[in-house]
Amino acid sequence: DKILVANGVYEPVYSFAHYDPLTTQTFVKLVLNSGEELSLSRSHMIMTKNKGVVPASLIEIGDELINSFKETVQVNSISTIDDQGMFAPFTKSGTLVVNGILVSNYVALQESPIFMIGNMKTPFTHQWLAHAFNAPHRFYCNYISDCTKERYTKSGLSTWVDWPFYVSTWVLRQSLVILIPCSMLLLIAVMCLGLFDHPFTFFTLAVGVYYYRKTVKHHS
Repeated sequence: DKILVANGVYEPVYSFAHYDPLTTQTFVKLVLNSGEELSLSRSHMIMTKNKGVVPASLIEIGDELINSFKETVQVNSISTIDDQGMFAPFTKSGTLVVNGILVSNYVALQESPIFMIGNMKTPFTHQWLAHAFNAPHRFYCNYISDCTKERYTKSGLSTWVDWPFYVSTWVLRQSLVILIPCSMLLLIAVMCLGLFDHPFTFFTLAVGVYYYRKTVKHHS
């Protein structure tokens, strides 16, 4: 299926991060001055004019969101509701339009627009990290398989996402002694995974490494 990701632009849904029609979850409900209503989990990210891409938990009354026409709409009220079903489709752009409002495909690992290592700010947004991390999955679904028979855990998480999500959240709960080196390794790994969005660059690097190792082995 194809879904709206911007004004008049549709992209195929290649997979789901979360697919659970039965679970009851608490959502953040936003009512906008344009009349639209939008409900998201606290960690699901949404595009704003004044704060960038942030988890729904950071949205405040008066914040300006972005609609499908790239116009701004203001948040008039915020509440929480319990509702059944959790769905988070993946698209190539990493965004989609829900009830006329532009939102992310992804959740944030922290209640912050950027990735934090302790109290230290990094230059990486949670949106960029999530999109780069999912690049191999995106590559696989777009070029190798149609991913129509993917598996999900009992809680509805994609098996592509479940274990990495668990590891990442575990790392972020640790002391600085573990947090700093593990976070640096995670960032390096994600940057490497992001190369799958650029297959030619990835192929060129792989060939370069292969011939470099072959040359070194030949001269040793």
